[in-house]
Amino acid sequence: LSRRGDGSRAELVVWYHRQFWEAAESYLFGSPDTESCLLREQRHKVHLELADYFRGVWAGKPKKYTEKLLVCVQRDKFFPGESEGDRMVTAQ
Repeated sequence: LSRRGDGSRAELVVWYHRQFWEAAESYLFGSPDTESCLLREQRHKVHLELADYFRGVWAGKPKKYTEKLLVCVQRDKFFPGESEGDRMVTAQ
């Protein structure tokens, strides 16, 4: 489902069913029932990262891994000391 309405002619894609929204929120932020200051900061950080992605900030250049991602993707056998990666983001 998509909608417009702010006069910007930009199209906003929204999830219609509440269960999709709740599943995504739970996956990204943990329990949707907790509304702590830390959760608000985490939401804001994710929002800024998504904005960077859609603005093409990382198009054509590598982005440093976060601490959590660095642990997950580190492949010393093939890429010793790898600390950043090309996210294959297209220019917007």
